[in-house]
Amino acid sequence: MNLSLLQNKHIRLALGISVGFLILILLLSPHASNPQIVPPPLPSPFRPELQSLSSTQRSTVAAYRATITDKLPIYQDNISTSVKLKTTLNLYILPSDPAETVRFEIYGVSYLNRDSTEFTNPNLTAFKETFQKGLALLREQGIDPTQLIFIYGDKAYVRETAEFWIKNYQLLP
Repeated sequence: MNLSLLQNKHIRLALGISVGFLILILLLSPHASNPQIVPPPLPSPFRPELQSLSSTQRSTVAAYRATITDKLPIYQDNISTSVKLKTTLNLYILPSDPAETVRFEIYGVSYLNRDSTEFTNPNLTAFKETFQKGLALLREQGIDPTQLIFIYGDKAYVRETAEFWIKNYQLLP
């Protein structure tokens, strides 16, 4: 049997049915007409930390921050805590941040566990000890932490947990 494939009527039939199905699928499948590309939301220039401040309070804080910018950043890593967690402290200002804020970031703890019992959450203890060290380092530089508004991280869950622990344990005077 030296017939070419296209001369075989069974193969021609199968090929015709396949092409027909492909055309049918193309005609019936939904078409995306000019899908719109939605850009990611821009970071809000208005931080939640600033919502409750009046414009006078904001300008007072911004003026104080302007006087201490040459004393920042403060960075310390491998801070030993009583619960054997090593933490890193980073106090700094980004040019893109609002003029009223200073970043107070603590790395090396898990902010996913909001448990507020020190006996069951070593991350809370490590956070407290590192936070208090950060306040002490600010004071050593002649910076009054009560005159500043801190940003505790870029992720909402980090900020929320840090603020919860700070408020719950009254870590800020």
